[in-house]
Amino acid sequence: MKQNIKVAISCHSFRLDGGMGRYVLLLTKGLLNLGYEPYIVSKKFDTTLAEYRLINPILISTKLIPQKFVDAYFDFRLGRVVDREKFDLVLSCNRNTHSNIPMCGGTHIGYLQKMGKKVGFFDKKQIALEKKYYENSDMVVAHSDHIRSELINLYGVNNRKIFLAYPPFSVENFSDTSESERRLLREKFGFPNDRVVFVLPSAGNHFVKGLDLIADFFRKTKLPVLLAVAGRPIPAEYKHVKYLGFQKDMKSVYQAADFTILPSRYEAFGQVGPESVACGTPVVFSNVVGSSEVIDPQAKIEFNWQIDGDIDRAIGEAVTKVQNHQARIINGKSFIHCQTDINSHVQSILEAWERIQKS
Repeated sequence: MKQNIKVAISCHSFRLDGGMGRYVLLLTKGLLNLGYEPYIVSKKFDTTLAEYRLINPILISTKLIPQKFVDAYFDFRLGRVVDREKFDLVLSCNRNTHSNIPMCGGTHIGYLQKMGKKVGFFDKKQIALEKKYYENSDMVVAHSDHIRSELINLYGVNNRKIFLAYPPFSVENFSDTSESERRLLREKFGFPNDRVVFVLPSAGNHFVKGLDLIADFFRKTKLPVLLAVAGRPIPAEYKHVKYLGFQKDMKSVYQAADFTILPSRYEAFGQVGPESVACGTPVVFSNVVGSSEVIDPQAKIEFNWQIDGDIDRAIGEAVTKVQNHQARIINGKSFIHCQTDINSHVQSILEAWERIQKS
């Protein structure tokens, strides 16, 4: 594909703020590595990021717009930008009607169903925009097979229009370490040696991540466990729960922990899963986490919140593995069964789009 085409990424924010935020930065890095000079159209920018100096930023400020109308306003302004800039290709990580390739890391209907929420007035507006998002596109990138099913069954997207591409991650940024280094890291984070430590990365909505459910379990259990939460401030203090604050160096957190846990109510992919496994730390996942599709059974334990006592079984199994010195993973990257290279991920998406353009 020609590197002189004018490529843009539309997104909510250009900064480290959760899974989709990291994915935007990975897309940007992949385009830069492949020789493109991407335009980034976003509501927020972290100007301290190294990538910021290499992109063409276009800010659409939504500070004065009521939250319920932000998506519609951004879509309107993005249309003006697209008309003005004459982009050849627009990749998108937020809902709009002006993108060639939506990156689908979750759907609103799927989210509402998993959360048990009724469809309200503004939900209908959001879903209508989302349907146009897919209809107006050339192809849709699904971040997991579970999401591909949602696109087909909930939105009527033709399977031939969907390109399955699991999100990559910076492999060089996540790796295992020695036991001596792990002991130092555990001391640094205040992890007691007589507790099995489960780290919950939650930079987004704590309720969606299932923090309330898992914190309640840890509060009641008699197992020797500790839940360490990294990300947004937690709403209260809980027994057997330690708040680590926002951590930029998640590799060290993964390395220090015994397990990474995602007790989510809805999780389209969950990039923290492959990241953790690459660091030698296995995962405990609720059954809705998309990245479970790419993690070897030997590196994960799954449970279902809908089955009484299933969380007890999963945590108990994890504790037993640690006590028997059977938890740590050697050569974690071999337990991740998907393409992890950033350049290959971006290149495969561009080539798929080019094939569609020629057909």
